[in-house]
Amino acid sequence: MTELAPPRKDAVASLAGQLKRATPGVLARLRRADPATGYTTALFEIEWMLQAADIEPHGRDLHQRWALALHCLAIAQGKHEKGLEAGAVLHRVFAGKEARLRQLIEADFDVLADLMPRLARRLAAANATLDWWPLVNLLLYTGTDQEDRATTARQRLVQQFLRTQGASKTDVTQAA
Repeated sequence: MTELAPPRKDAVASLAGQLKRATPGVLARLRRADPATGYTTALFEIEWMLQAADIEPHGRDLHQRWALALHCLAIAQGKHEKGLEAGAVLHRVFAGKEARLRQLIEADFDVLADLMPRLARRLAAANATLDWWPLVNLLLYTGTDQEDRATTARQRLVQQFLRTQGASKTDVTQAA
């Protein structure tokens, strides 16, 4: 009889849960962590949380990308809920402005690394909860040999955004 491997932990949900239980000092260090300095001010916290989430990034680049994702989740107060369409939430947060989403999905990794913490601040200001996986996949795979995974995340975000936009246009038309 073959033993089934235990189901893998949802890494983003694990990080979000850890952030919700983190002390104010840990959250402050993660929020202040600077990608330009290699996150040295929060290195212990990042390593501890990545290990607790069973994330074992191979290579410095992937490690930095996960650290950036954790930094953004910390800024956004760990507000992650699997299945809550990120594109729909971004439609609300961006007030339906396609240009803001277009900027995000057309960005190369360097631009994305600048945009994502700003987006996290905007989400936190709006007290928004969303499924962070499409955004994390953008961070992890943009500009890598697995670009197709980033493309899938982009498509999902745009589809959700446009579906929400269509629904809001229908609501306005029906109200008139």
